[in-house]
Amino acid sequence: MNQTTLPELNSDERLRVAEMCAHIAKVIANNKSPISFQRFMQEALYAPNLGYYTANKPKLGESGDFMTAPMSSSLFGQTFALQFADILPKLGDNPVIIEFGAGTGKFALDCLQKLTSLNALPYAYYIIEVSPDLKLEQQRLLKSIGDYYQHIHWLDKLPTEKFNAIVFANEVIDAMPVELISIKGKAAKRMMVDQQQDQFIWCDQEITDPLLAAAIKRLPLENLLFINGYQTEINLWIEPWLTSIHSVLNRGVVFICDYGYQRDLYYSSARIKGTLQCYFKHHVHDNPLIYTGVQDITAHVDFTTVAECAESLGFVLDGFATQGSFLSQAGIMCAYEKQQTDLNEKEKLRLNQELKLLTLSTELAENFKVMALSVDYDDVIEAFDDIDVSYLL
Repeated sequence: MNQTTLPELNSDERLRVAEMCAHIAKVIANNKSPISFQRFMQEALYAPNLGYYTANKPKLGESGDFMTAPMSSSLFGQTFALQFADILPKLGDNPVIIEFGAGTGKFALDCLQKLTSLNALPYAYYIIEVSPDLKLEQQRLLKSIGDYYQHIHWLDKLPTEKFNAIVFANEVIDAMPVELISIKGKAAKRMMVDQQQDQFIWCDQEITDPLLAAAIKRLPLENLLFINGYQTEINLWIEPWLTSIHSVLNRGVVFICDYGYQRDLYYSSARIKGTLQCYFKHHVHDNPLIYTGVQDITAHVDFTTVAECAESLGFVLDGFATQGSFLSQAGIMCAYEKQQTDLNEKEKLRLNQELKLLTLSTELAENFKVMALSVDYDDVIEAFDDIDVSYLL
């Protein structure tokens, strides 16, 4: 999308962009050379008090930049609650739920309300949240949960103690800073960011970083090296993130919901410009070097890498499926029928549209995937019966 098609910045947004650009310019100057795109994305999203996720700015919903599945319908959180209610008693003493990046808190609210009705509440509910304003929004919303509110805890990182836990991460990996590589002269180059005349610009660099070089060797680049200008992303944060989760689990199940592909589809000749996308006031475009600090920057998930890293750490891969098929198998119709009973005709129509969005639409149902990983959990997650496509990974 061309920059001119984007909404104009208001005065507050222009000020925030100027502050963020000055901050990143200082990072580049201190580095005395261009910085990796991963570093640029890290600063743009997470620089303290300046980044997209750390500054006070509406991010989600009508007044924000994008919508998520939990915000689209209460059916999402209620359906996962049905799965959680089955798993929690099998985890052992004092099982908890840990949610990464809880957004507006809508998933937690819908999930906990359903678990309350099923008499299956966890011992505690932990929310790992780096955004101060989203944390406040979550707290305001979740106070309506009543007495259980005292069992909800907010942290900015995982605690050091071990848990019997369900870990839930919706649209978390896509927000991790990624490396960008491009093919030039039949060789992979690292895409860097520099500043020139008060603008950020792209430049290329030979790949010397050993972690990035090792990650590139795992990619199916043979046919892509002939596509000059081919561009794609590599997420080097997946393994450290999974390592941190594994370190706190005595026994547990991890649910990862995100948009992405298996490796052969992710790194295909059809995806010549990769998957990097930016979101600003519900407009989607592919230039991360503008609107710095006021737009979201994301990349799809290479679920093959997630599975490989998880299994190397000792996780068991319990299932992988499209989100639509998973929700259908996991009991969304039960949640739908239960919720429908007390609605008027207009509300029933809205609920029906939400059901179709989550289970039939290409965006939420097919592009989004659900992966389950476990540690010392011997039971089968039956929702993956007949729909598991882990063999594609």
